[in-house]
Amino acid sequence: MSVELLVLASGSSGNAAVVRAGGVSVLVDVGVSALQVRRRLEACEVPLDEISAVFLTHEHTDHVRGLEVFLRRHRRAPVWAT
Repeated sequence: MSVELLVLASGSSGNAAVVRAGGVSVLVDVGVSALQVRRRLEACEVPLDEISAVFLTHEHTDHVRGLEVFLRRHRRAPVWAT
């Protein structure tokens, strides 16, 4: 099985990535706005409804900034966090 990592944002202004493997796509951190996540997923040709979960590495602002709005718009994605 291959694993694909797509970095959507990286840095102190926000972090987000998608890990895809075995037909499952997980959004890792939502440190940019939900709009930016959607646009960057589209640019990578990843359908938004393909995201099956959100994984948060930690609760710093640059990792969770867009989480609340993202979850309001995409309620089906469970969140994994510490």
